[in-house]
Amino acid sequence: MTSTSEPRPNLFYRLLLHLYPYDFRNEFGREMNNVLRRRLRDENAVLVWIATLLDLGPSAFKEHCHMLFQDLKYTFRALGRAPVFALATILTLALGIGANVAIFSVVNAVMLQPLPFRDPARLVRIWEMNPKLKIPFFSASALNYLSWKEQSKSFDSISAFGFANLNLTGTGDPERLIAGSLTASLIPMLDVKMLMGRGFLPEEDQPGSARVAVISEGLWERRFGRDPKILGQEIELNGAKTQIVGVAPKALPSTTCAPA
Repeated sequence: MTSTSEPRPNLFYRLLLHLYPYDFRNEFGREMNNVLRRRLRDENAVLVWIATLLDLGPSAFKEHCHMLFQDLKYTFRALGRAPVFALATILTLALGIGANVAIFSVVNAVMLQPLPFRDPARLVRIWEMNPKLKIPFFSASALNYLSWKEQSKSFDSISAFGFANLNLTGTGDPERLIAGSLTASLIPMLDVKMLMGRGFLPEEDQPGSARVAVISEGLWERRFGRDPKILGQEIELNGAKTQIVGVAPKALPSTTCAPA
């Protein structure tokens, strides 16, 4: 009985030929398969397979580069005959690439990269809601925060923060800053290590306490030239003298932080 199936070595080689571009494989694949079959019949099979496998990767890569070059050559030639269409195509590609890069940057920062804090999976943000007014969520009031902090048994720690715009004066040109007001317990809860100085003390949360601030690394570098003697210096935030007690790393994004 004569088998009509193809010999196994040639079948394996045909699978390896898929490393080549389709057009090249379609044109030369049968001939290359026949050459391998003759070499396996007339030469040492082990040496033939070693030489074939060593040549396969570089030659396949070369053919892909050749095909890519030909496609690009044809594309540029076609675009050169229609400059208006070429310009529209380039602008469309530029906008598409720019939009995808921007979207990926946001998704990567918000969804893919872990938060730069200790135990990020255990961090939650608590909102308030008002079903009667159809308000799905809004920031908690200060009184509710104090009540939750006193009575809660479900959390290891509860802290509060908010955002504001402050005017920086007193050193150089006035500057509008994005600032965060937060309770003293937030920085230890997130386990953020200061680059210099310290975070806030519990007594600095109290009304009438001395005004202090933690500035960001970016503001420290841009405004103060990374002055190593920055701690203890006074700046004016919304006209009020405020003492700098620490420099925060990039984990705390606000330009300036002050006690809530």
